[in-house]
Amino acid sequence: MKYNKFVFLNFPQNVSSADATINVPFMVKYIHVKQSALTCITTVPAVGAAQYIGIESDLVQNQPMGIVYNDSTYPTAINDDIEYILPEARAISGSFTFNLKNSSGSAYANTIAGGINILLLLEFNSEGEM
Repeated sequence: MKYNKFVFLNFPQNVSSADATINVPFMVKYIHVKQSALTCITTVPAVGAAQYIGIESDLVQNQPMGIVYNDSTYPTAINDDIEYILPEARAISGSFTFNLKNSSGSAYANTIAGGINILLLLEFNSEGEM
């Protein structure tokens, strides 16, 4: 079985983590991050201040979930194509935390007035599907 889901994340100014509820109606063996997109809500970072931001989540044991670029001057949608094979099929049901990291690996200092919205397109697959 396959199940595609949009995960909507909102990171207000000065916040670098967000929670999202994800419920998949079957046991999951494979998780595929298909795409990520970012919108800066009110302001664009100063020239030279834009940077790539990594996304990690406890959904996949705090491994990378994608990369976005925090410059709203240009559309930023990235085909990530990141796949996770879980050791054993498991239920995916509940709230999961997503963290933003800067290019040095520390928490991203989200100073963008109005905050950041990130959209992830995830595909969940059962054991016999991929």
